[in-house]
Amino acid sequence: MNLWAQETPQDSVKTGAVIGSVKLKEPSSIVTKYEYDPILDKYIYTEQVSGFDIQYPLILSPEEYQKL
Repeated sequence: MNLWAQETPQDSVKTGAVIGSVKLKEPSSIVTKYEYDPILDKYIYTEQVSGFDIQYPLILSPEEYQKL
């Protein structure tokens, strides 16, 4: 029985694979919204799934909100 290996070593960097990024659409189950709090005079950005926050809220001043 004979076994043959690769005759020339291959550089692992040159595999032909392209490394990049995959951009997926945000799922419809994530609800993103801005709310204005007149008492604080701030805009609050939240991301929720089924009513539960999935990130800390982002709090913006009116000037920051207008720039965004």
